[in-house]
Amino acid sequence: MPYEMIEWEKLFWFLEFLIPKMIIKDKDKDKLDELLNSVDLLQKQQQ
Repeated sequence: MPYEMIEWEKLFWFLEFLIPKMIIKDKDKDKLDELLNSVDLLQKQQQ
């Protein structure tokens, strides 16, 4: 990317800082949490 393109350079730096701050909602995360919470590890240890 040539540095002569000022608008592209501005866009690059804007996105460089914006993208890591974006919140991504993962609908499968809730399912994973539900699965992990459903496993009773204490009961498994006693057996």
